[in-house]
Amino acid sequence: MSWRRGVLVTLSLCVLVTLCPGSSFAQDKPSSGELTTKAWIAHGKRDIEATNKYTQECIDLYKEQAAKEQAGLTALPKNKKEIEAVQALNDVATCYFIQAESLMRQQKNEEAKKIFKIIIDRYSYGQAWDPRGWFWSIKLAAEQSIKKIDTGTIEVEQKKQVSQLPTKLVLADPGTEEVVDYAKYGEFKNPGT
Repeated sequence: MSWRRGVLVTLSLCVLVTLCPGSSFAQDKPSSGELTTKAWIAHGKRDIEATNKYTQECIDLYKEQAAKEQAGLTALPKNKKEIEAVQALNDVATCYFIQAESLMRQQKNEEAKKIFKIIIDRYSYGQAWDPRGWFWSIKLAAEQSIKKIDTGTIEVEQKKQVSQLPTKLVLADPGTEEVVDYAKYGEFKNPGT
């Protein structure tokens, strides 16, 4: 009977791990944020193999959730709470962006453009956090990178300049009195406040 008990305990653990993915018995998958951070670090070190590993793992694990989050949006999220509510979307789009940037470094520009277009077409509302304190649009960065590949430069749209000529003010009625007698016009209350 002891071998049966061992088999039952083993089967029970297998069922527990399968049915309770959040339990301590189950192996937790890394978060999309963790994978994205590791991908940025690997990309910064120019470690192509690790960059591809972390970005692809994030994409494979979270692209379905990212697609659902993208489909649920009608505009670019504006505030931090809204942006963080679509974390899978942000991280998957960021990982695609990192992959494309890595390909550009390797002079594989046509492959990079294909990935940038995936961002533009499928993950247009994704945003990434800049450690300097703001979110940036991954779609816009992908469009600029495609322009850089095609033209060799990024043209930043310049605002139209307004005339810099000084405006000369002319009073409509300069008045006729040398010194104004304010008593004629009312009473000052609480002068100096």
